[in-house]
Amino acid sequence: MFIGFNAAAQSKKDIKNNKVKAITEIVTKDGKVTKDTFVKYDKNGNALEEINFDNLGKIKERTVYKYNNINEKSEKVSFDANGKQITKETYKYNADEEKIEENIYNGNNILVSKSVYTFNGKGLRKEKKTFDAKGNLIQTKTYQYEY
Repeated sequence: MFIGFNAAAQSKKDIKNNKVKAITEIVTKDGKVTKDTFVKYDKNGNALEEINFDNLGKIKERTVYKYNNINEKSEKVSFDANGKQITKETYKYNADEEKIEENIYNGNNILVSKSVYTFNGKGLRKEKKTFDAKGNLIQTKTYQYEY
């Protein structure tokens, strides 16, 4: 969620084209200046690390991202202020570079949920099925398109 918020300020393309290595967001409130967010990028404009700070400027959460050979996000791991893992997400893609699977793990790397995506004949997302750790279906989301 945080990276989507930060990416609104600068696009991935802009970050890549301008060879931006990192962005630090600073907040000034009531005359007090504090660091809000720090994001480090790779040469492709992908966020590698994001650090969110509290209103005192101390680390609140740190998130590390990994990417696969097709430059799609393959892993996201979040840590608390003490460096303890909070969550881990892994992603898999098909030959068309569409996300087909998302796995969410807790701080102990135990699977919490798994989502599987299917696509229609036009390559548009058709359905997302989410399963719990035991493989029980807990939600189905379908996508309807108007042409």
